[in-house]
Amino acid sequence: MRQLVAADDWLVDGGYHEKLGDLVLARADTVVWLDLPVRVWLPRLVRRTFVRMLTREELWNGNREQFRFLFTERPNLFGWAWRRHLRNKTELPAWVAAHPHVRLVRLRSPREVREYLESLQ
Repeated sequence: MRQLVAADDWLVDGGYHEKLGDLVLARADTVVWLDLPVRVWLPRLVRRTFVRMLTREELWNGNREQFRFLFTERPNLFGWAWRRHLRNKTELPAWVAAHPHVRLVRLRSPREVREYLESLQ
C-alpha cells in the first residue's frame, strides 16, 4: 500500500482503516462516501449475493458465497454490512475530519452518485 499511495494518482476502496491506520488518508485529497439508504443498498446486496450463490461464482482464491452461512452463528455478509453502515455514520466523518487536507464527498442517493460521476467527466 505504501508504494501505491506514493504515486500521484490512485484509488482505494474503503474499509481498511483498522489495518492501515492513516496511511491512505495521509496521502489522499478526497474521500468519496457512498452513503446510500438501506432501501437502496440492501436489496442490491441480497440480489448480488443470491446470484453468486446460484451461479457458484468464484469471488477470490476459490471462495464462493454459500447458503449455509446464512443460517449459522458465524458472522455473515448481511450482518457485517448492517454494522458497517451504522459504524460509518459516526466514524467516517470524524476520521476524515482529523485530516483537514482531505475533502469528504458524501453521496446519499443514486442520483447524487450519477451527478458526481458526470461532474468528473
